[in-house]
Amino acid sequence: MTAPESIDATECPSDQRLAAWLNDQLAPEEVEPIEAHLESCEACALRLDDLTTEPDSLVERLRDAAGLGGPGAAEPAQDPNLLFGALAMQAGLISAQQFADSCVLWASRSGVSLAELMVDQGWIDQAARQSVEALLAARSPRSTTNPSAETLAGHSATPIAVGETLSHTPLPTEHLRLKHLHSQGGIGQVWLAQDALLGREVALKELLPELRGSKKHRERFFREARVGAQLSHPGTAPVYEYREEAGRCYYTMKFYSGRTFTEAIREAHQTRGDAEDAAPWFDRFFPLLEQFLSVCDTIAYAHAQGIVHRDLKGDNIVLGEYGEVTVVDWGLAKAIPGAGAAASPARLVGESPTLEGERLGTPGFMAPEQARGEMAGIDERTDVYGLSAVLYELLTTRAPFSGETSNEVMHRVEVQPPAPPSLSHPDTPTQLEAICLRGLAKRKATRFASARDLSEAVRSWLTRQVDRQREAERQAKFFALSQDLFVAMDDRGMINHVNPAFLKFFNTTVEDSVGFHYLEDIHPDDQALVNRLFEQVLRGVSQYDTVIRVKDEEGVFRRVSWSLTRVPGEPTLYAVGRPIDEEGERRRATLARAEFFSLSPDLFVISDEQGRAGQVNEAWERVLGWKPEEVEGRPFIEFIHPDDVGRASRAGRKSLLRGPVSDLEMRLRHRDGGYRTIVWSLCRLHGDRINYAIGREVPGGATE
Repeated sequence: MTAPESIDATECPSDQRLAAWLNDQLAPEEVEPIEAHLESCEACALRLDDLTTEPDSLVERLRDAAGLGGPGAAEPAQDPNLLFGALAMQAGLISAQQFADSCVLWASRSGVSLAELMVDQGWIDQAARQSVEALLAARSPRSTTNPSAETLAGHSATPIAVGETLSHTPLPTEHLRLKHLHSQGGIGQVWLAQDALLGREVALKELLPELRGSKKHRERFFREARVGAQLSHPGTAPVYEYREEAGRCYYTMKFYSGRTFTEAIREAHQTRGDAEDAAPWFDRFFPLLEQFLSVCDTIAYAHAQGIVHRDLKGDNIVLGEYGEVTVVDWGLAKAIPGAGAAASPARLVGESPTLEGERLGTPGFMAPEQARGEMAGIDERTDVYGLSAVLYELLTTRAPFSGETSNEVMHRVEVQPPAPPSLSHPDTPTQLEAICLRGLAKRKATRFASARDLSEAVRSWLTRQVDRQREAERQAKFFALSQDLFVAMDDRGMINHVNPAFLKFFNTTVEDSVGFHYLEDIHPDDQALVNRLFEQVLRGVSQYDTVIRVKDEEGVFRRVSWSLTRVPGEPTLYAVGRPIDEEGERRRATLARAEFFSLSPDLFVISDEQGRAGQVNEAWERVLGWKPEEVEGRPFIEFIHPDDVGRASRAGRKSLLRGPVSDLEMRLRHRDGGYRTIVWSLCRLHGDRINYAIGREVPGGATE
């Protein structure tokens, strides 16, 4: 007789307790609750029928050979053909007799799989075959998985017993029909199903068969459905209904076809080594960063509702075909004590506390407090760590930590700092890497305080990059018009851009110029000088008016006066050159610049050594009310506020003698008698004893 056990008449007993009841092995006080339960539970009554059915000995032997035998079975051979047949039978697709008959046929026909035989006999169709093969793939040895990327959901490694595999037979709910298995996760598997009543495809997620007997996992599965139903946001999948019937726990939700964020990241990184796709880093990863920001917004919304996700990773983010970004798998979601304006979905499920010391999540993406099992330490900053781990995956294609076993990975999460992404991917933007590593800090207080703060940091960085790119495009258009020679190089000295004037002067092509080191065409006697100039520019010291001999396509060295500079914070160096023996080129360049600046919304003025305005553009009339002909030929000083004259004169002399001046703020007289504050940049081009000035009005800078 089995040891007495406290029985709840409302809870379904296990197969072992039912078998003990059938064989009169229970204590008297245990019999009455089970009998009361059987009177009200049709599902358990059906299970009782299965337990009283005499097993087919041949089928039992085939099950054993397929690796689906019970505890007393011999060590399984796990033949994929026999396993396919056993799974098909357990799914209700074939009978035990058909299973036995197909094995006899299969043994007599070499080179044909058991699946093909069953289709040939008309016992299953191709759709059913694909579903069983998906189940077969899902049973592959777990040792092949990546321990850093596998979610720890707290369920044991107990093998699936006979009859526990998910049935492909019709659901008790008549309007839902399973089509095929879509995916399998930590505690559930997702089917594509057809809702016949509303004529739409839905995703049906079901608790894994081997976990149906676990109260803890049923509650966790229900909590996942409840969270999904109560989070109403474009970044979450709406849940339609939840059911527990005929021994099955499942819920339906919107089905998203697409790919995971992890798949999109890997595809973007594959182009890094593709010579045909030499797009800059920003162009390749900008779409992924925008999608990452959508994920941050979704998590920020969940936090506002009092929920943390606890299992953020690229595989739990689905990218739809039409721009949808959806965070899925809320099975480990947890209520934040005292947080959220709305009632916490996790609290509405009932009491199912996670034990202190239980480690849930995906090891490689897990926050240190999760790895230590500190449930009381879980809060919004735990998800900030998870989001930062997703950002790390975006930068590197992998989790922040990896190892041979889950315990090894979690130990590293607790004690080791993550390797900076730039170690493996040198082109990683420095500021974005810093944002990522701050979010992965061991101490929660060092991380961003919220998902919104992390999102704002990334969004601000993106905005700056977009502004710089627009400025670079504007400069490219300007230099395309310029008659001066223009060259852009990286910090190794490799040329990555030249303008048409460069190509024309040296009679060369883009293919023969871009991708080569700058020294290749420098006169040997000038190379040491050029190297010194290059090093100075790398340190942030611009160089002006240096004559360097450069070889053209015919092998003739041409004398060019070069100015070199570098924009702070960018890896690109710029060189602007003017042939020193071609006066006509200077005049044409001046006309081209004048034509270009005449279209500019900014103020533009060319002044001579005496400070007379030689040429201004149309913006003067729009900003200051003066027509160009009213300004040209007059001393520029007449338009400057008396208190700013001295500073303006010093800046003009500095520009003529020492180089460009920027961010010079001056007040200029408006035609109405008032003054407008203008920020100016001044420069002089080699060979010209004149100043070029560009000014932009300061908003709200009008004075009397």
